[in-house]
Amino acid sequence: MVISSALDYAYRASLILARNYDDGGPVTTAQIASAEGLSEGFLLQVLAILRRAGIVHSIRGKNGGYRLAKAPSQVTLADICGAMQTSRPRSDCPMRPDAKCCRNDPTCHLVHALSEASRAAEARLAAFDLETLSQADDSEAQAVLYAS
Repeated sequence: MVISSALDYAYRASLILARNYDDGGPVTTAQIASAEGLSEGFLLQVLAILRRAGIVHSIRGKNGGYRLAKAPSQVTLADICGAMQTSRPRSDCPMRPDAKCCRNDPTCHLVHALSEASRAAEARLAAFDLETLSQADDSEAQAVLYAS
């Protein structure tokens, strides 16, 4: 699985926001960028996507920044990944997402195998919430994360 730079930024920024959720105040883009070594300009673009998806909300003003829109336990990696997908395929074909139909369907076993793998990956991402991930230093959380 290849993770885009935008998705990487989204995961890392969301994790920072999850770790600061109980503090009550917003986290600035400068703080997130500094903590994670990210480009602040690109981070702003990523956070705008997450805001439109309802994962984070922004607070304007001198003491503004970003916060998770929901409790960390209510936000999964699948939610973040879904928000960062910029285009939806027009077909079920993972090989040719721009195709309206595939002349090989239903005999194309590759399409069915890749579709099944995609569904499995999405289900696995849905199992990881930001609360569990933000507590990954804790041995109990690590047991949950690395259980097969």
